[in-house]
Amino acid sequence: MLNPYAKNLNQYKNNEILTATPEKLMIMLYDAAIQFLVKARKAIEANNPEEICNNVIGCQKILREFMKTIDLENGIDVGKHLFRFYDKLVRKLYQVNRRRDLDALEYVLNELKVLRSTFLQAIDIAAKEKAEATSLIEDTEA
Repeated sequence: MLNPYAKNLNQYKNNEILTATPEKLMIMLYDAAIQFLVKARKAIEANNPEEICNNVIGCQKILREFMKTIDLENGIDVGKHLFRFYDKLVRKLYQVNRRRDLDALEYVLNELKVLRSTFLQAIDIAAKEKAEATSLIEDTEA
């Protein structure tokens, strides 16, 4: 039997995505990538190859999307390093898919959690700086 609230839940999720800031979307993607790996870990423990593959590929797709957003032409070294780091994580996930390597999975999972936390901190700092700048502008206009 279908969940009668599923349609409303999907609508809510769609609205959340459509109205999210770019920063919020990035955090949502990190959350999804982390969830894929949590599910992949459970699938490895349950010896479910199809679920392992589906969830690892889901995480890889998100990482590749992150890689596509990095401007390597005009970017600074940080972008190039981040691109290489994402590529390393994608390659680690191949190990997870091929060998059911829990150590590789845990490595990627932990790194994604650190990146998510780091981006959250950067978003908070940028918001505070923007608020301070706005306040200064308003003070000088008054």
